Amino acid sequence: GVANMKSASLQGAMTPEWCDVGIVLVVSVFASQIIAGGPEPNVVVASGIEVRWVSTSRVPFFVAAGIFAIQAIISLAMYGILRSTQGFRGTWEEKLRFILHYHLTINLSGAVLYAVYFASRTHWIVVSPGTCTEALITRHVHWLVSTPMQWHVFGKCCTQATDEEIATVQKVCIMVQVCGILLVFATSPALACFCLLAACAFYV
Repeated sequence: GVANMKSASLQGAMTPEWCDVGIVLVVSVFASQIIAGGPEPNVVVASGIEVRWVSTSRVPFFVAAGIFAIQAIISLAMYGILRSTQGFRGTWEEKLRFILHYHLTINLSGAVLYAVYFASRTHWIVVSPGTCTEALITRHVHWLVSTPMQWHVFGKCCTQATDEEIATVQKVCIMVQVCGILLVFATSPALACFCLLAACAFYV
């Protein structure tokens, strides 16, 4: 069964040692590039401005906020049913409560984030200098937080992975998102390429 998959999908992850080496390498390279830039570091700064393409196309944000809100309502309903059910005790009740807490947190934060996107005129963005792409940076932060949480739930409830294995997968997920965020902030082509390659390496 699923519970016997001693982390079948976790075994291919980067080992803890290489993961830590990769984290130190990414931080060191990016920090050195900022220092080397002197008064004009090789990074751009996020700014709160009105984004034209968001103002003219808000429907996707409304749909995303609605989906997250519906999932949050379902989580609350299931949690209420679980509390009112008699005779349903033991390991599975604990696991379901554990899942619902995380599921509710992820969906409530997602609903709030996309509702703000839908309602606001200004947004925190980073304009990539190479492509002039406007990145909604708070959305990346939400992924940065929610993805490791999802893997934590999966590892605890659907596998027999150890805490160390789950932590390694969480670090990898975080670094993929961090490298993607740093890629958006980078102004140097060399630094941008490094961030892209580092994100790919962590993903593999």
